[in-house]
Amino acid sequence: MTCFFIGGAPRSGGTLLTSILCSDRTTNPTLREAHYLREMVQAYRQGKQFFNTLEGGHYFSDLNELRQFSARWVDAFLDKLAVRHAPATNLVLKSFLMSVMFPATFELLPEARFLISVRDPRDIACSQIDVGEKQRK
Repeated sequence: MTCFFIGGAPRSGGTLLTSILCSDRTTNPTLREAHYLREMVQAYRQGKQFFNTLEGGHYFSDLNELRQFSARWVDAFLDKLAVRHAPATNLVLKSFLMSVMFPATFELLPEARFLISVRDPRDIACSQIDVGEKQRK
């Protein structure tokens, strides 16, 4: 199973990119943003950041043990998704807020693929204004 993570700024085309990838019969259907997975990776990032200054040594012998533990946790979550969306052989997950966590995600899932949607910032701003106008009405 290959995991594809989609990131980028909101309104940059990530939802369209995700929809295109999820239209393939080997992938899961388009899912909502992967908030739970993002929090799992964030826990790993914080554990690494504070390992030497806080409680890290009380729970894990070293950073590699923290990484291995966290990788098993993320793998278990992705395995559950794969079963839920069988017969998909590829998972496509989107979380714009997770883009900054792609390096840590790569540490946990070195076989994963990462895509960042890029769009002219002026077009993003115009799109956000349009959404705001629609919501205000």
